[in-house]
Amino acid sequence: NPPCDHTAVPFHRAGDTFLHDPKAFFHIFFNMLGLFIFGRELEAMYSRRDFLAFYLGAGVVAMLAHSVMEITNKSPAPALGASGAVVGLAVLFALHFPTRELLLFGILPMQVWLLVTIWVAADIL
Repeated sequence: NPPCDHTAVPFHRAGDTFLHDPKAFFHIFFNMLGLFIFGRELEAMYSRRDFLAFYLGAGVVAMLAHSVMEITNKSPAPALGASGAVVGLAVLFALHFPTRELLLFGILPMQVWLLVTIWVAADIL
């Protein structure tokens, strides 16, 4: 069977949110850390059902955005994993708690709005 061309059928990309490169331990670790940091409080604010719907929706939107970037040759990197969904949670967290401080790398205090802005900009560029 020939490999599936994900750019031809972008909705297949939704499943990529649940996949990870088994050799990318730190990538998986930081995704789970982000899910823990941002997800705990957001799940308490929203129902479990609404939290799950937002998480899955953010993953789909991230994969569709990456598909557009691939089609326009703006993203040579493959998309695989929960990063897009976790960034979606971080953006929602920043909308609720923009001035809350988190420690970047465990040492540098930074307000959430700035941290998330830098994170999103780094992902896009």
